[in-house]
Amino acid sequence: MRLWFWVVIIIVLPGVAGCGGDARYNRRNAAISREELLDRYPWLAATFEDWTLEADLNSNPPGYAGLAAYPVGNGRCFGFEGTQYPLNALSNLIGPDYQKSGALWASTPVVYVGGKPVLFTRQRVAWVKAAPVVTTSLSTEEGLRLESFDFASPDHPCIVRVLVISNKGSKKLRSVALGITFNLAASDLNGDAALGTPQRQLRAGIVGSRTQFNPELSLPELPAAVPRDARPAAAETGSGFVCPLGSLKAGQSVAKVAYLIFSDSEQAGHQVVEGLEVSDAFAELERCRQAWADEFGDTVQVTCPDSRVSSMLEVQKRIIASQQASAGGFSPMDKYTYCWVRDSNGPIRYMLALGAHERVRKALDYHYRGCAQQGKIGNNLPLNLNSPEPSADYDWSEVPVEPAEVPSFVVLQRYWYMQHSGDVHTIGQQMGMLRRCIEGQEVDERGRLPFHADETYRFPGYSLFNAGHDVPDYVSLEAQSADSGFEYCAADKAIQRMVLTCAWADGIFVKPGPDPKARRAKRALEDSYWHPDKGFYAPAMSDFSNQVHRYPFAPINMRPIWIGYGDPADKHQQQNVLNSLKYLWKENGTVTTTPSCGYYVTMTPGYVLYNLAAIGHPAAEKALEGVLTAAEAS
Repeated sequence: MRLWFWVVIIIVLPGVAGCGGDARYNRRNAAISREELLDRYPWLAATFEDWTLEADLNSNPPGYAGLAAYPVGNGRCFGFEGTQYPLNALSNLIGPDYQKSGALWASTPVVYVGGKPVLFTRQRVAWVKAAPVVTTSLSTEEGLRLESFDFASPDHPCIVRVLVISNKGSKKLRSVALGITFNLAASDLNGDAALGTPQRQLRAGIVGSRTQFNPELSLPELPAAVPRDARPAAAETGSGFVCPLGSLKAGQSVAKVAYLIFSDSEQAGHQVVEGLEVSDAFAELERCRQAWADEFGDTVQVTCPDSRVSSMLEVQKRIIASQQASAGGFSPMDKYTYCWVRDSNGPIRYMLALGAHERVRKALDYHYRGCAQQGKIGNNLPLNLNSPEPSADYDWSEVPVEPAEVPSFVVLQRYWYMQHSGDVHTIGQQMGMLRRCIEGQEVDERGRLPFHADETYRFPGYSLFNAGHDVPDYVSLEAQSADSGFEYCAADKAIQRMVLTCAWADGIFVKPGPDPKARRAKRALEDSYWHPDKGFYAPAMSDFSNQVHRYPFAPINMRPIWIGYGDPADKHQQQNVLNSLKYLWKENGTVTTTPSCGYYVTMTPGYVLYNLAAIGHPAAEKALEGVLTAAEAS
């Protein structure tokens, strides 16, 4: 470490021994004890115990695969914690919208005692029950504890962190300070830290506190036992700021409110800071709880003997809600953003089942306007489009569409929405786009459609190929796809019903028939893809002969009932499910992707559970255990 760094530390932390003006100011202003915090907001103490993550850094701490993401987000700012050490490090930070346009930020709180960073060896992350708040608890064997209660403000593009430092040990601690560091170089903004570009900025500070910016703050050295893939990408030092707190007697604690404000200008960020400074910033906790209750208090709640199930369904509400951009699009907010049609299936179906219809309408409307603005019905859209409503005479007849799969999902998402909400106005408004989604797909003269070649099929088998493994029963993406056929036929059936429903709503009787291409696709699925001797659908067919794939492929063979192509009461469909699972079933309730490929993409256990429950098979109980086994700690 360079000599000048220690000079900076000596200059930055002169008052943390308890007699400095900054320390006294920070303890008197915008600070309360842990006891007072929980007296005001007792609901913070109740967490979903089934979905927690714990680690001891001195005793075989889990690596990246054993960790889990706990997200916070409000559509304008987003981040998650739990995927690296320390577990309270917020990463994947983005705002004031969800569309990636550069490097993603990360922020880590650090406690200093006597000028040295503290290593917390016992770490825990959990969900608060009453609101979308993530709480972490880090502690040392000597009794020093750092807790956080993290959430996205309901009113601002701001992530709020209520940070609590407690001395549970028997000795007085001197020169205590709280630091906030970042993965990228920050600049000083009156003691706050500022990152980004003029168009996309992050400002961080602590309410009612005198903080001191430091271009190079030291981080605690992690034990050698911590796996490399769970260590932060940042170096051993990072720029940030320090908030001196003085001495902590045995049994004493102090809570402060930190903010991460995302804006498109310094002035906009400053306005949010001013609002927090003049109000009781701790009350943001209650505002968060109330906003959540107002929106989700009347949505479906499930009770059952296994608390893991009911709590998982509640947690899933906040996971999905945090990943919906303010403009409307759902996104898998892990490094690459964008609104993906395929990845919206789960959020849309789940939010509809809950009764959160307006969130889904907003997502479908955003996608419709975005496709019109871009002049194509593609695989994805940016999350920050400001698209006008297309005119009533907008011509969709020549708009390019994906060759298969994605346009079928576009149709089915509207059908699911209409089934749950009864909103025929939105469906009628978007009917031109929906018809184009059916007409524009590539169906050959034999009724076959191509693979879309998404990672649903590409992984994990293609990762094994790249690693030099032989996976002889994995589907080739150069073949023709039964999966695309299931989706196409289901979408064609759905659009017929939507046309009929919209016509009836207008007092018109019509009797639409299936698209000729859909009839061909249906014949191909039943005559060419079906294995009569094995009793399941072949997932793929050669693009130049009648040869079909010999083995089941879990995400494809579990698709017909889930997508609405097949009726679960149909013996033929039941045979497909059960005969496929003869090859794929694992005793823990999960499945392999193919007979020889044990890995699976993570929607697969859900497909299996859905199918077994739909046909009323007793193995659904075991498949539910499989879903719980496959789920991450979060």
